[in-house]
Amino acid sequence: MVVGFAYLVVVSQLMGFFAWYAGLARGGIARVGQVQQVQPVLTVLWSGWLFAGGVDPVAGVVGAVLAGCVAVAQRARFAEKNL
Repeated sequence: MVVGFAYLVVVSQLMGFFAWYAGLARGGIARVGQVQQVQPVLTVLWSGWLFAGGVDPVAGVVGAVLAGCVAVAQRARFAEKNL
């Protein structure tokens, strides 16, 4: 039990934080922050696939709308930069 807890602490938390902050430094906080909003949608899709459960159609529509909003925000940010 202690080994499992240590694994959770070291791998999922500490190493995850290092990877997350390295990604923020590389990609920029504004861009990576927008992508972070899509993580719940990806979590639902992956869990539906991994556990052979279906994804509710409402969740699919909400995910598509959210992904569209993130795409629009990213394009607006890049268009503003190029002016």
